[in-house]
Amino acid sequence: MYAAHWLWALGYPDQAVETEKECYEQALRLQHPYQIAFGNCWASSCYHYRGEPDPLMARLETGVAVAEQFQIPMWIAATAMFRGWWRAKRGEISAGIEQFSRGFDHYRAIGCEIVVPWWRAQLAQLYSWHGESERALALVAESVAQVERWLERAYEAEIYRI
Repeated sequence: MYAAHWLWALGYPDQAVETEKECYEQALRLQHPYQIAFGNCWASSCYHYRGEPDPLMARLETGVAVAEQFQIPMWIAATAMFRGWWRAKRGEISAGIEQFSRGFDHYRAIGCEIVVPWWRAQLAQLYSWHGESERALALVAESVAQVERWLERAYEAEIYRI
């Protein structure tokens, strides 16, 4: 799964999507609930990177169902954030921000800290689409500060892009 992200970061978006598809198929073959939720939710981010809301949402549906059925809180929160982005991308910006924010709050409340700077930057992007530049810039500044504190640099370029 992570290979798809690193292929993306290295500048191979088509290979990243192909790798994501292979991971998805493997997760389904394993029939392990966590792997299916992980495989569908995290892998869908390749579509997010490409700005493709409909393929993202199609991939998320299975992940959401499994995460909710087996009560996997991290992926329930992550899918809420991706769904919020999807809604905003399709023009429902206020509703998207609300849904994303609920997912982000849930993600933090259960103790998830991995890639928080990236998630926060995605929320900043939604606020920028809504015309709330000051709020967006404050969120980006928080993300940059957290990257500096934790040295979690995997998505630093994306944070600065936003």
